[in-house]
Amino acid sequence: MSTLLESKEALRSRGIEVSLTVEEIDALITNRVDSLARLAFAACPPGEAPTNEQIDGLFNGLVTLNPGTYASMKRLIFEAQTLLSAELQNKVHKTEDQTKTKLAPAERESRVKEQKVRLEGLRLKGEEECAFQNYDLVLGMIEKDSLVYLSPEKFATRRSELALKKATKEILDQSALVVRDKAQDITCSTATELETTHAMRRRALAFDLVQACNYHVMNTFHAELFDHLHMVPPPGYSAVTLTQILRADRAAWLHMAEKLSTLKRDQQGNLPLEIEIAKVLAHPSVTFHLLPLPLRASSDRPSQPKAAATPKRTRS
Repeated sequence: MSTLLESKEALRSRGIEVSLTVEEIDALITNRVDSLARLAFAACPPGEAPTNEQIDGLFNGLVTLNPGTYASMKRLIFEAQTLLSAELQNKVHKTEDQTKTKLAPAERESRVKEQKVRLEGLRLKGEEECAFQNYDLVLGMIEKDSLVYLSPEKFATRRSELALKKATKEILDQSALVVRDKAQDITCSTATELETTHAMRRRALAFDLVQACNYHVMNTFHAELFDHLHMVPPPGYSAVTLTQILRADRAAWLHMAEKLSTLKRDQQGNLPLEIEIAKVLAHPSVTFHLLPLPLRASSDRPSQPKAAATPKRTRS
């Protein structure tokens, strides 16, 4: 889980902000109080103020507490309980469009650093740096546990995200006059092979960071798609085009969406999407789009001149 309440890194970040030491935060995590959601129930029920004895139980004697630690912990527990209550109210009273899941900033930063170390050889900047919106798109799909087709053009760069103008305001509820920044969906161009390659690489990186599919597995799928662009067509047929590649990509995702009932890991720890994407290109509904098309008859072939009509002879 990677939302604010479920993220371990969010707990670390907020703990430091309320003046807890690194040792005290590590002691909490060692006792499996590793998220704000768990902290909201660990010491006392929500709505009650924890006592010093209850806070002592959270650390289990791993560190020596002082009055400052008690004050910071009471503040952190209060914030955790408030955030949990607000999220539950948000799920109950608001619509689906107003409850979009976003990756916690501290969790996102931690995962990006880990990804840079793990995927050695990738620059992960410029055209390889994902917009934050990319992660939220995939995370929203994972939270709903339903695979949907996310086209390559939806995976823009962080550079283009930073260049956006300030979002306009929109009214959410006229009766309560709730106003917020209007969501801006940024896209990228997929007009050329290079642009599409970069967009698909960012898609693979986003799925990898949100832990929906390993980068190498999805990147292999993309590479096999683009291999068809370099295949020599039979005589009388044209080479596969980029349009066909994008159609095959869409067909592959729609086929996987029909087959997969869940995106969660199975009992063996395997991701269903990784299993399906490794074999989807063998399905006829996908390979159909990758077949070379017959060449059209040339329309500029010179036409044969019509024979001049011979004048009829008149009898004298």
